[in-house]
Amino acid sequence: MTDGRLIRVVVSRLIRKTSKNEEVYSGWGLFVSTDLSLTPEQIIQRYSRRFSVEEMFKELKETCGLGRQQTRKFESSFACVTFVALSYVYAELSTWNVSHEELVKGRPAWDKKERRPSHKNKRDYCRARFLPSLIKQRLKGAIPAKKIDEIVRLIGIHNAA
Repeated sequence: MTDGRLIRVVVSRLIRKTSKNEEVYSGWGLFVSTDLSLTPEQIIQRYSRRFSVEEMFKELKETCGLGRQQTRKFESSFACVTFVALSYVYAELSTWNVSHEELVKGRPAWDKKERRPSHKNKRDYCRARFLPSLIKQRLKGAIPAKKIDEIVRLIGIHNAA
């Protein structure tokens, strides 16, 4: 609702890039702004930034479990959101220079080969690459080595290196 204020409406063709860097037309977009000083390009640029933030929150909810915590206090909720966001950032930064092929290793056969590695692919890579050695390091001396190996196998992780 604009409450009688003027708005600027921008209609633009939507183009997406394929894995081969080809541009493919994918429909029309309607972008609305109450800031009349913005150019159509600036409006589209702001929507683009907003959508990338929305995509990150969707990823945090679907892949990382944001919002599934059953907390009642603000401090607990804040801690949960902080932990989930930090784990997201950790996985993204840890896989920054990892090749596409390495990140999608073990992907189901029915998955599209050209699809970019998802955040889940990056988390799976981190879990396989870093978690076994972390568990072994933390439990060393407290539990027999055979038991530690059994724990690592039970939770379904193995060294990727």
